[in-house]
Amino acid sequence: MIPIEVHTLTKQFGKLTAVDNLNLRIAQGEFFGFIGPNGAGKTTTLQMLSGQLPPTSGTATVLGIDAAADPIAVKAAGHIFYLSPMSWLFVFLSCASRHASHKLAGQEV
Repeated sequence: MIPIEVHTLTKQFGKLTAVDNLNLRIAQGEFFGFIGPNGAGKTTTLQMLSGQLPPTSGTATVLGIDAAADPIAVKAAGHIFYLSPMSWLFVFLSCASRHASHKLAGQEV
């Protein structure tokens, strides 16, 4: 099983298309980040992957769980972590420290 799979994921807000037919596979053990200009759809994609925002179309699965169909299970699994740069925690938590905390807890990342 591929831990994160996205097929033709699209999110529209009225006439604005924030994410347009995104296809993505992230294998176990890979680190992945979104880099791009403001308005490129990075936050929208992470919100759809974490079950916080339903897609307009397409699918996003995390550990085999459909993020749109069962957002509570995706959140409970705890494998998608979104931390807004506006969050006060941002200054205290790096990607490496998040990974290390999972390793110490014996969880697969």
